[in-house]
Amino acid sequence: MAETAQAMITQVEESGVIETAQSAITEQAPTIQAFVTEVYMDPEKAPPDIPVMEGEKSAFIGTPSAVSYFINTEVAQVVDFYKKEMPVQGWTFLEADSTESDLNTELHFQKGGRKAIVMITEVPFVGQTTIVITIEGE
Repeated sequence: MAETAQAMITQVEESGVIETAQSAITEQAPTIQAFVTEVYMDPEKAPPDIPVMEGEKSAFIGTPSAVSYFINTEVAQVVDFYKKEMPVQGWTFLEADSTESDLNTELHFQKGGRKAIVMITEVPFVGQTTIVITIEGE
């Protein structure tokens, strides 16, 4: 049995399977590492020109192209916050592209070649509002 195991090890070593696997891992490591480092759960790491409301937040997650969180604030207050604070950060409000209602609002903003869409939705019976901001362009 020991001789069979040694023969199998020798065959694997000579086949180049180990080197191929190591090469594949080495090639993918930067991509995997970049993905892991681009996802954050700290509101302080959000893009500097994307405001995040103060207050009791939960389920915060962000990437370079999206920010999402829940907050214990009414939809109307969240809408007012983003309509006020996005322009302070240099974003232009695109009123014609935006839609508002008591429970669900979609605000569109533009800044240079970038576009931000702020989705604000009431979570029924919980007293929370969810905010999802997608950022497109460079």
